[in-house]
Amino acid sequence: MVAGAAVAAAAIAGRYGIHSWQAFKARPIVPRMRKFDEGGFQAAMTQAQGGELKGVDMLLLDAKLNESPPDQKIPFHHEMDQVPEFPSKLFFYCEVEPNSGGETPLVLSHVVYERMKEKHPEFVQRLEEHGLVYVRVLGEDDDPSSPIGRGWKSTFLTHDKNVAEERAAKLGMKLEWTEEGGAKTVMGPIPAIKFDESRNRKVWFNSMVAAYTWWEDKRNDPRKTVTFGDGEPLPEDIVHDCLRILEEECVAVPWQRGDVLLIDNWAVLHSRRPFESISEQATTSFYTIPLTLLFCI
Repeated sequence: MVAGAAVAAAAIAGRYGIHSWQAFKARPIVPRMRKFDEGGFQAAMTQAQGGELKGVDMLLLDAKLNESPPDQKIPFHHEMDQVPEFPSKLFFYCEVEPNSGGETPLVLSHVVYERMKEKHPEFVQRLEEHGLVYVRVLGEDDDPSSPIGRGWKSTFLTHDKNVAEERAAKLGMKLEWTEEGGAKTVMGPIPAIKFDESRNRKVWFNSMVAAYTWWEDKRNDPRKTVTFGDGEPLPEDIVHDCLRILEEECVAVPWQRGDVLLIDNWAVLHSRRPFESISEQATTSFYTIPLTLLFCI
């Protein structure tokens, strides 16, 4: 069981003993379920996509998550917080648990906003006025040595540059092609603070810390990957203070095989802690914990 204030906001529950789609349908959707077999989860989500859950648009991703080397963490972020349209809910499913580590820390977004506004009011005001711009250089193909190594072909699901440009444009993203065959992506300005109408409060809805502290490889300088919307650089000390607040306020959720976790993407940021490599079956070219993700729009 997860304790603390994050329980109510992130809606994390304990062990419900739900093992099948029939049992899943028989109850209200619970925040966390244990010992769901992979076939049962896939069946549940497929039927949900087919209309069993009325009024909910869903997208089931076949690709595994956590595409980052196991000895590196994935920083806090909201899913798809760098694009105008994003999912409101996320289902995570664990196919194989790690030997150790790999927890999913969660932190309440409105708490982060309130603490940052209290300590750095002028900085937060600038964020609200100007938003953020994200800049990232993608290689042509995936780079398993990099924590942000997905290439533009995998990112836009095409080998055609024209198609990639069209798909980027639909997201409000600009593409600039590099001499090495990669692509420089520019997104924004985009709001860094959003208003959660369902709860009548402002939330810290951005990847500022993730970009500034983690988007680093041979193609990217993390200090240039995110700026204020007017192009001015971010103050390093404040970014790292925000990272400290995120770590102080988070609650880490461990994984067992068959776990299902429902996350409110408006309410919490999520991340991933480093983990000890697991079985060969569960290891892909990016050394992942096999978590399947379902978006609920």
